[in-house]
Amino acid sequence: MPRRKDVLTTGEVALICHVAPRTVSKWFDTGRLKGYRVPGSKDRRIPRSDLVRFMKAHDMPMGDVERGVTRVLIVEPDRELGDAMTRLLQNDMGFESERAESAFAAGMAVSRFDPQIMVVNTTTPALRHAMFTSASVNAAHPRPKLVAIAADATEAQSLNGYDACLIRPIDRDSLLRTIESLVGNSAVARPIG
Repeated sequence: MPRRKDVLTTGEVALICHVAPRTVSKWFDTGRLKGYRVPGSKDRRIPRSDLVRFMKAHDMPMGDVERGVTRVLIVEPDRELGDAMTRLLQNDMGFESERAESAFAAGMAVSRFDPQIMVVNTTTPALRHAMFTSASVNAAHPRPKLVAIAADATEAQSLNGYDACLIRPIDRDSLLRTIESLVGNSAVARPIG
């Protein structure tokens, strides 16, 4: 499965920003663009997160840097179901997908994995409300879109704050359609690098 690069060369940044590599080097050397030098070399490396901050600060179009593999976090205590959803998203749609079994694990995963979408089993009361805290732990990035998986229509109506809701049993097509609708065209984009 393709994976998005988290650290870029000046040449890769130049392609993304539609400028010459020397321009990227100048941004780096003057401190405008954060990054680091490779030890024992003059080569520069730019973390993707620093590039995103730089581009936003300078009102640059984000299309090429944000076009990458969509990251989906499945919050599902049932290992078999969670793993099946993870495989489905990875194999059928090319998403990066991870599973967390608890609210605590979800909070850790949000901080490390930085998902754009979280699919949450809301039939587990501990998960239903904890997701809003977990989803907002990474202040450097926007809150992921939240998709609830509810037991029935009554539970679905009682859920506030979720961006979408699916009712059990969920089928493959409705899960994929829901995620695609939340991420728009970026759901099928391929990573740079």
